[in-house]
Amino acid sequence: MEPFLDVDPDLPIAAAVPDIAAALLSSQVVVVAGETGSGKTTQLPKICLLARRRSIGHTQPRRIAARTLAERIAEETRSELGDLVGYQVRSHVTRVVLSSRTRRSRPRFSDVIRGL
Repeated sequence: MEPFLDVDPDLPIAAAVPDIAAALLSSQVVVVAGETGSGKTTQLPKICLLARRRSIGHTQPRRIAARTLAERIAEETRSELGDLVGYQVRSHVTRVVLSSRTRRSRPRFSDVIRGL
């Protein structure tokens, strides 16, 4: 089953999806600034996947934040935690990791995070 990658239309970031996706397609580094609650944390990973980014690392300052974010993105994309979306805690860095590879060709989650 393909992941559900729709961006929440009620969030302010939804209006900028075409511009953000175009920037992601044309640049290696994109800086997105927005108000608290605009959807940066939860919607940007989905926009990255829509822009055909294959692996996305998303750092969070605390373990609970990474786990909660990974669970939420997995729920919003209608995928199982550990399939399309997962998280990893390493000493001082906590990452939420997404991989857009198809299920048949998708490596194990641990292989994806090793590559970041």
